[in-house]
Amino acid sequence: MVKVLKSLLPVIIVTTALVIYLLRQFSTNLLHGIDGPYYLIQVRYLLHNLELKYPDPPLTFYMLSFFALIFNDIVFGIKVGAVVLTLISAIPLYFMIRELNGEVPAFISLTIYIFSPFIVRLMFDLVKNSVGLTFILLTLFFIIKTLKTHKPMYSILASLLISITSLTHILDFMFTVMFLLVMLLIYVILSLKSSNTGLAIKITKLMLPPLITSAVLILIGIALPYIFGGDMLKIESFIINLLTYLSAHVNEASIALLFKNNLYLFTIPIIIASLSVLLNLPKDVHAKVVTLTMITVLIILNIPLTPPEYLWRLNLMSLIPMSYILALIMNSIKSFRAVLPLHLVILGFIALFTINQLIVIKPSIPSEALNELNTIIRRFNTSNLYYVVPEVRLRYWVEVLTSNVVGNIEEIKSKEVSSIILILPRYLPHGHVPPHKPLPHPVPSRPLYLGKYFIAFRLG
Repeated sequence: MVKVLKSLLPVIIVTTALVIYLLRQFSTNLLHGIDGPYYLIQVRYLLHNLELKYPDPPLTFYMLSFFALIFNDIVFGIKVGAVVLTLISAIPLYFMIRELNGEVPAFISLTIYIFSPFIVRLMFDLVKNSVGLTFILLTLFFIIKTLKTHKPMYSILASLLISITSLTHILDFMFTVMFLLVMLLIYVILSLKSSNTGLAIKITKLMLPPLITSAVLILIGIALPYIFGGDMLKIESFIINLLTYLSAHVNEASIALLFKNNLYLFTIPIIIASLSVLLNLPKDVHAKVVTLTMITVLIILNIPLTPPEYLWRLNLMSLIPMSYILALIMNSIKSFRAVLPLHLVILGFIALFTINQLIVIKPSIPSEALNELNTIIRRFNTSNLYYVVPEVRLRYWVEVLTSNVVGNIEEIKSKEVSSIILILPRYLPHGHVPPHKPLPHPVPSRPLYLGKYFIAFRLG
C-alpha cells in the first residue's frame, strides 16, 4: 500500500498542477503573454500551408499543431498543448534526481519545479522555452546514465536529444551546452585533484559525442540559418551585446533595474541558500558533480553584469537548478522539529511568487480591445488596404484578424496599395501594451476612428 501511494504521489501532484494551469489558461478566451497571438499566427499558417510564416525553430509549432488538430481548435489546442508539453518535463526531472539522490529528493524537486513561478512565466508566455525543458532534462538524464554506466549508447541518445533541443529555442540549447561544459570541467577538476587522470580521460570521451554534436549544430546554424529559424545567429548577437554592455561600464541605474524584476528577487535568496549545500555535498561522485554543476549554473544564469534584455530570460532557466538545490536543502534537514517549519517557509516563499505570477500573467490586450480591433478591420476592409501598426505586440493581434499588416510604411512601398490606415494604442490597462513610440511619419490631425482603446488615421 505504501509503495502504491509513493508511486501515485507524483501523479497526483502533476495532475493537480495540470488542473490549476488549465483553469488559468481558460480564464480568458485569448492567449496569454506577449507572444500569444504570435503562436496563433504561426500554428494557423503551418496548418494551412505546411510551413511557418516567420523563421523560427519549428518543433514547438509542430507539437502545438498536433494539439490543435486533436481538438479541432487552434486556440484551444495551443492552451492545452502549452500546459501539457511543459508539465511533461517534470518526468525526466523526477527520474534524474531519483537516479542521483533518491526518491524523497526527487519528489520534493518535482513539487517545487511544477509549482514554481518560473514555470508559470515560461508556460504562459514563452512556450518555445517551456517545450524545450523536456528535451533539456532528457539530455541531462541520459548524460548521467552515461557517466554512471559508462555505456556509449546513452551518450548517443543525449546527442540526439540535444539536437532536438536545438529545434525548440536557442536558450534551451545553449543552457544544455553550458551545463555539459560546466559538468565536464568539474569532473576533470575533481579527477585531477584525486590524481585520477584515467577517470578524467574516460569521462571526457563519454561526454564528447553530445558536445561535438552541439558544435556541429552551431556551425550548421551559422552556415544555414533557416534550419533553426536564424536562432544560432543570436549567439553572436549575445556576445556582441554583452561586450558592448560591459565596455559601457555597467552603472548603478542598470543594476537597479534588476531589482524591479520579481523573479530575479526570488532567485537571490535561493543562490545564497545554495551555498549551504557546499557544506554537505553528496558522497557519490556523480551526485556531487551534478550538485556543484547546478550551483555554478544557477550563479552564471543570474550574474548581474549580463545585459537586462537577456538576463530576465536567463533568470527563468534558474527553474532547473533551483528545483534541484532546494530539494537537497529540504531533504538535508534531519531534525524532526525543524523539518515542518523549514518546509513550510520554503514552500510558502515559492507559493507567494507563483500566485503572483498566476495573477499578473495575462493577454497583451484585453478581450474588449480585441473586439475593437475587429471593428476597425471590418469597417475599413477593402481590397489592397494595409494597416500600419508600429507596436509589435499590438501588430500580432491585428495580424490575427488580417494578413495585410506591417510595422512601417517602408514595408509596403513596393506593393500595390489602395489605402493605408495607421493604428495606435489610445488607452490600455496597466500591464498591457505600452504607449507607442514616436512615429517616423506625420499623422493627420483628425482621426478616422476614435475608440476606447485605439485610434486610427488614414495615411494614404
